[in-house]
Amino acid sequence: MSEASTIVNAQDVVRGAFPKGAYVSSNQIPSNFFSESSEARRTEQIKQGMPFLHSLISQKISSALNIKGSKPDSSVGKKNDNTPRRNSLNPKSPKTPNSAVTTRESSNPNGPNTSDAALNAGDDEEVLSLANLVYVKASPSEVAEHKAEVVSVICYICLIDESLTNRFFIKVPVAICAMIAYQCNRRCNAVPLQNGLMVLAGGVSCRVNEYLQCFGLTTSRDTVLDAMEHLRISQEEQLMQVFKVNLKLLPLLCFDNVDIHLRIHNSRIDMSSRLFHGTWGFYIVFRAALLASCDADAVSLAAFVEAMKNSDQKPVLIEAFAPRAAESVHFKAVIKSQLALALVEHVKHLPNAPPAQDLPQLTVSPPKIDPIEFHTPNIHFLRMMDAADSSANGVSQVLDQVMTQIGMAKEEYAESLLVAGGDVGSNQLVESLRGKLHPPIDSIEGLSWVLSVFGPAHTTWNFAKAIWTLHWGNSNDGADRGAWRSSFELGGDYNKPVAQQDFNSIMRSIQLVHKANLVFVIR
Repeated sequence: MSEASTIVNAQDVVRGAFPKGAYVSSNQIPSNFFSESSEARRTEQIKQGMPFLHSLISQKISSALNIKGSKPDSSVGKKNDNTPRRNSLNPKSPKTPNSAVTTRESSNPNGPNTSDAALNAGDDEEVLSLANLVYVKASPSEVAEHKAEVVSVICYICLIDESLTNRFFIKVPVAICAMIAYQCNRRCNAVPLQNGLMVLAGGVSCRVNEYLQCFGLTTSRDTVLDAMEHLRISQEEQLMQVFKVNLKLLPLLCFDNVDIHLRIHNSRIDMSSRLFHGTWGFYIVFRAALLASCDADAVSLAAFVEAMKNSDQKPVLIEAFAPRAAESVHFKAVIKSQLALALVEHVKHLPNAPPAQDLPQLTVSPPKIDPIEFHTPNIHFLRMMDAADSSANGVSQVLDQVMTQIGMAKEEYAESLLVAGGDVGSNQLVESLRGKLHPPIDSIEGLSWVLSVFGPAHTTWNFAKAIWTLHWGNSNDGADRGAWRSSFELGGDYNKPVAQQDFNSIMRSIQLVHKANLVFVIR
C-alpha cells in the first residue's frame, strides 16, 4: 500500500498553459476548445500525467463490467418453479437478449408467497412506467424476471456498443483522475472548465454548479462566465473576418425566436424571476467547392430580382404538383422498406410467423434521393439578441442587430443577396415589413435583397402537425376510427392531440401510430 501511495503521489498532470499543460485561463481560452483534437489532448494529458491511477481505475471498471455481463446477480434473477429458467447472458452469443417487456406465461394457483408479495409491493409504478404506459397487473415472478432482463440488457449493451464502452473505459477514468488533479492543484482546470461550460449550456443552476465544484467536476461559475465572454468576443471577431472575404454568395442566415425563463430562487425587490423574449441565430458559410462551381453573375442580386420578376408572371400548373412515374416508384419502394422493417422488428409477436433467422433477405432501408457529400459545416453563431421576431418592428430590429454583429453596413450588405431561413411566423413578418415599406425609398429600405425561406425543421414540423391534426378524429365519438384511438392504445392521451408547439411529441406519436398500422397490415 505504501508503494502504491508513493507512486500516486509522485505522478501529476503536466503544468503550464493549455495545450502544453492542463491550465486554461478564462481570458485566453482557445476558440477550438471543444474540438475533437482538444478533447483528445486533455485525455492524453490525464493518461500521461497519472498513468498508475488511471490504469487502476480502468481495470476496476473493466473487471466490474465483465463480472456483471457474464454472471448476472442471482438474487435478482430468481423465479418461481412454474416458469422456465432464463439462461444467463453470454457476451459471445450472437443472439441479443429479449426486450424488457413483461409477458404473462403462467400464474401460481396457490397465490404469491410472503417474499414475492413484499417484492411486488412497491413495483407497480415501475412496471407501469416501463410498459409504454399500458398498465398490466404483473405477478411477482414477472417483476423479478423483468428486473433480470433489464440488468441483462444493460450489460449486453455495454459489451457490444462501442460508444458506451468508450464512455465507461475512457471517459470515467479520465473524469475521476481530473477531479483528483483539480482538487490537488486548482490550476489543472482544463477538464473541469470544459464540464462547467457544458453544464452552463445545459441550464444547471448556480447552486448545483457549486455542489459539483466541491467534488472537482466543474470550476466556479464566475470562471465559466468569464470564459463564455472571451469565447463570445473570439466568435464575433471570426464572424467579422468571414464577411471581409469577397464571396460570390454571402453566408446563409438562420434565426428563430427563443424564450428564456430566468428563475430566481430567493426573490427580492431588485431581483425576481423574469421571462426574456429574444432571438438567436447563426450563419452557415457555403463550401468553397460549391462557390467555385457557380458563376458570379448567376448568384448575384440582380439575377435574383430578375428571376423573381419572371416567376411572378408564370401560370401555376396543377400537373406540376402531381407525382411522376419515377416518384411513384420511389414511394412504393419506401412503403415496402417500412413494411420489411416492421416485420423484422416485430416478427416474434406476429401469429404463425417464422423465426427471425428464417426470414429472407429484406430491404429495410428506402432508396436514397439525390445523396450529397457529407462534410463538416462551417457554422458561426450570433450573439443572443434582445429583440423578439414576433412583430414587423421586431424583425427590423433583428436585422439591424445582425448587421452590427457582422461589422457591415446595410448599404454594403444590400449589394448582395441575403438568404434567411426561419419559421412560418418569421417569414410572414418579413413579408409584412416589406409590404409596409412599399413603395420603398430605395432598395435598401425595401428589403429586396432579403429572401426569406422555410427551414427544413420547420417545414417538417408544419407537415407533421397538419397530418396529425387531420387524422386525429373525434375522440367523443365511440365509433370514430381516427388516430386518437391508436394513440390511446399505445399509451398516449385521447382527449386532445399533442400541443402544436411540441415538435418532438408530434413526431414520436406519428412514428408510433404509423409503425402500429404497418404491423396491423402485416398481420
